Amino acid sequence: MQRLLGASEHTAWLHDRDRPLHFVLTAQIAGEIDVTDVKRSLLCVQQKHPLLRTRIVIDKNEQPMFVSEGVSEIPLRVLERRDEEHWCREVERELHQPF
Repeated sequence: MQRLLGASEHTAWLHDRDRPLHFVLTAQIAGEIDVTDVKRSLLCVQQKHPLLRTRIVIDKNEQPMFVSEGVSEIPLRVLERRDEEHWCREVERELHQPF
């Protein structure tokens, strides 16, 4: 897949280059979770939604475009809980990572 960004996508891309907007999604989960199942679920979501299988590159005319080559799987980081505030520190750390 290759296509130029639409008008709103291009505007969001330009805004992100000037003032990046980062977000974090958290969830409290009770019980045990199989990490393999979570990874499989993320892969299913990525396969279902085309934009999750793309990245933005600059073409030869210096226009940003979506391409599907060289796209990684959605990353998953699993951490052992250290204390009650551990998740807050991790959220803060993640907010400083580029999307």
